Amino acid sequence: MWGQSASVTCSINGLSGGTFILRHLNQEVQTLGSNPATFNLPQVTADNKGPYHCLYRMVLSGQTLDSPQSDSLLITVKFPKPSISVSPSRDVMWGQHGVSVTCTISTQISGGVFKLMHRHRDIQTSSSPTFYLPRVTFDSEGSYHCQYQRDTSGPVLTSPQSDSLTLQVSVDLPVPSLCVSSPAGGHCSSDTVHITRGDSFVLSCSVPSDVPEGLFLLWFSGSNSSVSEPSVNHSASFYFNVSQSQHQGQYSCVYQVTGAGRTYTSETVPVQIYTKLPLVLLVAPSVVGVVLILGLVSLLLFLVLKKRSQSQHSESTVQAQMNAVGNQYLEDSDEDEADYVNVDAPQCTKPVSDAPMRSNQYQYCTRFNAVREESTNQEDEDDDDDDDYENVTNTEEQDDIYQNF
Repeated sequence: MWGQSASVTCSINGLSGGTFILRHLNQEVQTLGSNPATFNLPQVTADNKGPYHCLYRMVLSGQTLDSPQSDSLLITVKFPKPSISVSPSRDVMWGQHGVSVTCTISTQISGGVFKLMHRHRDIQTSSSPTFYLPRVTFDSEGSYHCQYQRDTSGPVLTSPQSDSLTLQVSVDLPVPSLCVSSPAGGHCSSDTVHITRGDSFVLSCSVPSDVPEGLFLLWFSGSNSSVSEPSVNHSASFYFNVSQSQHQGQYSCVYQVTGAGRTYTSETVPVQIYTKLPLVLLVAPSVVGVVLILGLVSLLLFLVLKKRSQSQHSESTVQAQMNAVGNQYLEDSDEDEADYVNVDAPQCTKPVSDAPMRSNQYQYCTRFNAVREESTNQEDEDDDDDDDYENVTNTEEQDDIYQNF
């Protein structure tokens, strides 16, 4: 292991007084005169890796004798397993910034690099032990590992993978905005909306852009099912071409996101829609009522005027007959006051039969009898006036007589 101490021991049987030589990569690195001989490697690095051999050497009678080399001892150097940590927490929010993963290794090693692996794939390499994750998404969820490696004169030295670090991503969905727009209403309103039946209207749902794209669900209070539209630029629209009475009710918009094998659903705020009759249909009954009333009034007025006209015509007829009778009487009076013209009175007596008298005939007879009675009374008054006149004349004659005296 890199940075640890190691030792190599060489021994030979039945010999003494000689020297052991430790060879590394065919080069003498250490010698010891003991048997057995232990060679210490105080801090193993990449330079200590490779094959090692032992050789025993003796000097006899001025002659140097070397034993054959020992079998090869291969020393490999490994990096220790790094450790991994995350800040601020393993539980992160979708869209979060500032999440960092730090890899550390116990031995002070220079010249190497750290690799950060996500789901066993290399995603970042840096000489710095700290890795900063970009904006967290659902793809950021999963296991992370660290590994350290260094280039050497031989093969690249690579550490074992660190223990696994798992990030769990969740999302906090906001309450979607829901508004209603119609040709009559104009702008999109989130308050209670009144829509004329027959008009089109649109329900628009939207969420802020700092949440993942998902699905909008539109719920209606009069139904147990919903309709859905995928979010495009974090919004969706639901179109109703012709509003009807069954469209009246409460609508709710829910935002739903699926990620990392889990489904997240937002809260909702409803909006109330009322449907109303068109103005024409509201005014039409009133107009019809007014027309009917005016028609009835006109009919009654016509009947009254007609009746009055008939009555005036009857009165004119009676008056004409009365005038005819009066004129005949006056003409006869001028010729001779003592003579009278007998004018046959209209037949106003009720017929012998039980047939009723007509209204016009009844009115005529009533007026004629009244005129006849008035004429009779006038004649009586004229007779009285003649008598009075005669009396007054006699008095004047008596006065003349008195004057002669």
